[in-house]
Amino acid sequence: MNKIPPLFSEDSKIYEKWLKKINKEKYEEELSKFPYKDFVEKCVPENERGLAYAFLMSDYKNEREIRQGLLERHIFDESIQMSRQKFLKKMNKDENLAMIDLLEDFWNSRGRKSYFSFAVLAVGSNLYNQEEIKAYFEKEGLKKDDVLKEFTNDYGSDEEVFKKRKLKVKDILDNKHNDIDLLICPDFNYFTKLHLWDKVKKRESWEDCCSSKITLEYYEKFYRYLSDKNISVKKEKASQLGFSFYKNPETKEIVRIKGISYSSLTLKIDYRKEIRPFHIYFDHNLAELKIKNDLLDRIPFSVLVRRSNIWDLKYAFYNGIHNGIFENPIFAK
Repeated sequence: MNKIPPLFSEDSKIYEKWLKKINKEKYEEELSKFPYKDFVEKCVPENERGLAYAFLMSDYKNEREIRQGLLERHIFDESIQMSRQKFLKKMNKDENLAMIDLLEDFWNSRGRKSYFSFAVLAVGSNLYNQEEIKAYFEKEGLKKDDVLKEFTNDYGSDEEVFKKRKLKVKDILDNKHNDIDLLICPDFNYFTKLHLWDKVKKRESWEDCCSSKITLEYYEKFYRYLSDKNISVKKEKASQLGFSFYKNPETKEIVRIKGISYSSLTLKIDYRKEIRPFHIYFDHNLAELKIKNDLLDRIPFSVLVRRSNIWDLKYAFYNGIHNGIFENPIFAK
């Protein structure tokens, strides 16, 4: 294929002819690699084939578009959304009890007349597949006592965040330094929407009712509530996100890269001395949107609570202690 245009031709039609030829050759090359050509030729009416190719070829290489199409049909990669039962099994008994107590504190912190309906998602590196990480370390020849350098996606944060920490391979495999990360976001039900609409009808501005302001309000309430109970809680300016591994192509050194966010509403809570600290993130996006986006972007999570139903989580834990099935007995199969 001659991809060099006729630069020295004074006839514009020669260039247009060349461009048309190149585009045709490119289209035919793409079509020859198109995996659904047989489907279109056999199943799509002849007068619709051009349109079918146009739509299918625009999407078939776009993984996010494919995932969106699957998600709209309630099909998704279950390895991204960890089941609640699996997550509760992964945590130990003391951590689960502390988590439930902490979420009950959040329930109470909202106030007796609160209409704020919320969801709770487990997020972060606790949901990563430890077996895959272990296999990766073995493949790269890392030993348990090897120390990995850590960096962030924000150059100004490396020294401040990691200067006191020497992270060993065995620490990563044992989830050491991985706090328990929970995300709270609005999960408005029908009754809550009616209540908010009543506020608007009373000439209160819609801005005062929007999810970002509501989320900030309950973030502050929760902070004050825990402080009044003398629980160790602090607002974090920089929130550490999940991690990934990077291999330097020149030195062959493996380093761990952690994300940093300066825009999150985050509380670090040392709830009990004998268990890992909690990170509580507040997200203003509605639960349905948050879950959909995480599925599309392949960000691991587990749904622990919907529509403020802390008791559903509590009964799932008690049922697990009783018979090993960490799910609410009303719904457990």
